[in-house]
Order: sequence, then structure tokens, then C-alpha cells
Amino acid sequence: MLPTQNPIIRTFLVFFLLLGWIFGLTGQTPQTNPTACKLNLRISDNNCPSFNSFPIRVLTAPGTALGTDVELSEVRLVVRHSWVADLEITLVSPSGETALLSSDNGGGGDHYGNPSDLFCDEYTSFSDYHCKSIICETCAPFIGKYRPEESLARFNDGSSPIGLWNLRICDDAERDTGALEFVELVFTPVACRPATQPEVLETSASGVS
Repeated sequence: MLPTQNPIIRTFLVFFLLLGWIFGLTGQTPQTNPTACKLNLRISDNNCPSFNSFPIRVLTAPGTALGTDVELSEVRLVVRHSWVADLEITLVSPSGETALLSSDNGGGGDHYGNPSDLFCDEYTSFSDYHCKSIICETCAPFIGKYRPEESLARFNDGSSPIGLWNLRICDDAERDTGALEFVELVFTPVACRPATQPEVLETSASGVS
């Protein structure tokens, strides 16, 4: 009998293949949500269009279907990196939906959030409910509230928020390096979302509709 025909050996092979799928493809052990502070997970230098994928395991949320009874309302982030405009940051849901949080912003400034903060309370907050766009050349280290480049409403596909989310970060230039220090995905019950693409139907002397 060939080794692979042995049911015990086959079971072990399937087990290790699953481990490879969960851990090996991402290159990182899944983090809790929120993650610990001071993760110090290295971001590879000049690796675009490839990327570092940082998995975040979500175990609880105040609903079961994104866009129906729960939404991802905010992403909190601390990244230590000089010349932060090197970075492209994308979030991927368990169902495979993606949203670009920030790409090539901050000019020659450093960091998203304050990596020196021991409690990671001085983070960059991404939310559709924030007014200020992340597209800014002089705003690094982006401590405070910013609207992401792509709406978090892209995740509202009816899928479950529970599962493995992935934060993908790539660095598109040489020399400047850094690390991911903190991530938190904030889920809230669905509320009245802000309009992402308002359309003017009619104007008059009394107003706009």
C-alpha cells in the first residue's frame, strides 16, 4: 500500500495542508481583534505589486450580515514607517471584498498614528463617517479621523463579518522601511449611512433635490 493510501497519513496530510493555507499563504499568524499594541510586524521594502498580508481573526460582531444588520464602521491603524507615501494599504474581508484605505499619501512624512504611544491610543481612524479625506500630502502621521480612499460600504455584501480579514500593505519604493504596530476593526449595528455618491436630480430657486 502506498503511504498516501493510509487513512491516518492522509488525515495528517490534509491537516498540514490546511495549516499551510491558513498560515503559510499569509506569511503571518492571525491576530486577534483588536490586536495587541506594538506588534512590530515587518513590512517588506519595495515589494509592490506583491504585499505583506496581516490576517485579523474576527470572532464577534453585533450582527451576522454585513450591510443588513452590521457594518464595518471604522478601521484603526498604527504603522511605523518613514516616508509613508511609499505605502498602499488595503483591507480584504472574509468573502474577498476589498477596500483601498490609503495609497501613496503623506508625502515624505512618517507613520500612520503614533508608534511611540505605548497604548496605541493615538491611531489613524478610517471611516466613511469622517469628513477629512486621507488623500493628503502633508497630513502624516495622520493621527485622528480620516475618510478612506474607497468606501467601507464595499464590504456590505450580506456576508458574515466573522472570519479572517486581511490587511494588505505594500511598499512601492526603496530604502524606507517599517512595521505594522496595531489594528482594530470596529463593527456596529447598521445605521443610516452617509451618501457615498449623491446625485442631483433637480435644482430650483427654493433648493436642490
